Amino acid sequence: MEKKFVNIGRETLAYLDEGQGEVVLMIHGNMSSSVHYEPLISRIKDRYRCIAVDLRGFGDSTYHDRFDSLAELAEDVNLLLEKLEIPFAHVDHPAAATMEDLAEADEVLGAAVCKNLLLCNRQCTDFYLLLLPGDKVFKTKELSKQIGSSRLSFAAGEYMEEFLDITPGSLSVMGLMNDRDMRVQLLIDADVLNGEWIGLHPCINTSSLRLRKDDLVGKVIPALGHAPRTVHL
Repeated sequence: MEKKFVNIGRETLAYLDEGQGEVVLMIHGNMSSSVHYEPLISRIKDRYRCIAVDLRGFGDSTYHDRFDSLAELAEDVNLLLEKLEIPFAHVDHPAAATMEDLAEADEVLGAAVCKNLLLCNRQCTDFYLLLLPGDKVFKTKELSKQIGSSRLSFAAGEYMEEFLDITPGSLSVMGLMNDRDMRVQLLIDADVLNGEWIGLHPCINTSSLRLRKDDLVGKVIPALGHAPRTVHL
């Protein structure tokens, strides 16, 4: 695959741009590059326009100006999307540690950001990413009964980083793009699917995105390769 380049201020970002249709944006983790996504792009580019960016200082992108936060890399990606004239809706905000911290972002976006929980069984052999409304109380017993897994608990942060390449506090369904070994099963509470819009983090908790529910469920999640299971909590 041939990389393209775009200038954003003093930096030049390299990126892959393959296929046609709805845009799927792919952002690599630490010590990686857009090359990480070439196998996935090959599988889905007949249905989607796949854009995989080399973040500043990675792959073939330049590194003229030091960055001190992930928010600066996120802004680089925003500038890339603007240069490519790809529409998106997002809001930046202080690091959100709780759902209450996201109240203002919800209001600006016009969509409630989902609560994301990484769960595992007692043996730490089965892992689940649960999406549910931010104001819904999670009851372990109810979910355990529905999915047939006893003794569910919150998975340790090390698993979040190992499987999804996300640090605690930034958990997002978008992290499933990094779960190449399919270790995590996606669970979606039915109430999440009732609205037109769904809010989520782009794998960093200082920014929030708004996507149409039908786009997330019908396009983005299938592109991530994880078949969701609907649960009723």
